[in-house]
Amino acid sequence: MVAAILSVVSVAAIALVVLIGMGVIDAGLEENPKSDEQTAVEGTSDDNGSSELSGSDSETEDTTAEEANQETLANTGDSTEAESQDSSAANTEPLSLANEDDYFHINLCLSNFSEIDSIMNGYRNSRTSSDQVFLFAYAHALLNSTKAVQFGEYWPVAGGGPYYARASFESLKKYADLFLKESLAVEDIPFDTCYEDGYVYTNLETISAEGIAVATEMEYLGNDQYQIEFEIYRNAWDESYTVTDESYYRMTPQELAQAFDQRFPSCIGTAVLEAGYDDEAAPFKLLSYDSTPV
Repeated sequence: MVAAILSVVSVAAIALVVLIGMGVIDAGLEENPKSDEQTAVEGTSDDNGSSELSGSDSETEDTTAEEANQETLANTGDSTEAESQDSSAANTEPLSLANEDDYFHINLCLSNFSEIDSIMNGYRNSRTSSDQVFLFAYAHALLNSTKAVQFGEYWPVAGGGPYYARASFESLKKYADLFLKESLAVEDIPFDTCYEDGYVYTNLETISAEGIAVATEMEYLGNDQYQIEFEIYRNAWDESYTVTDESYYRMTPQELAQAFDQRFPSCIGTAVLEAGYDDEAAPFKLLSYDSTPV
């Protein structure tokens, strides 16, 4: 009987060893074993985004993750603030009549056109007349340059003559490009003038300055464009004045009226200027110009 029992126990032990060796039964007898993948997933899936691992390595990883999150939030905040500032700057009116330099440059720009107001009235950049561009450049040369226009008696081969004035075509091109931001070609020269050997010949010898413009109101239209209300003052006794005297362009309307002994402006007008041109002498482009006698 004892031999029979020992035989049964021996068979059971042998069977157990065989099952363990085959992996059917875990030798460690762990309850609810987890795969490596499950452990990794659960170790990083808590609400704080930190690992469930214990010990100093776990604490270091927790700190690193938290610092990374804080840095990400900080960087996002900086980026958002920078974008907000950039957007705000883009929508901020960059010019103001209250700024002395802006006021001066705007008045100086407008006066380049108000001094020949009868030529520029009704100007539209979108439908620019080549005659108007030429006449502006030539009139500007007559009023502002002692070298661009020469006087004498000229008989160019290309024209009948005589002509009593001639201007360097390169100078006229420069004025058209500088102040109107428009190109001027030989083909744009009016029929009553003559071009030969780099000169434009004409009989337009003199022109009277029609007045100094002073801005009174300005509205920002967006896209670097400004609508400006202005007044034009000229000498009440029709006496000439020096258009290159920069002090005029810094005066208030009241000061200009007193300087010209004029109680009221000779004209009022509206112009649209486009800013943003990298040119200290002429940082604006004229888009439109209209004036009405007072």
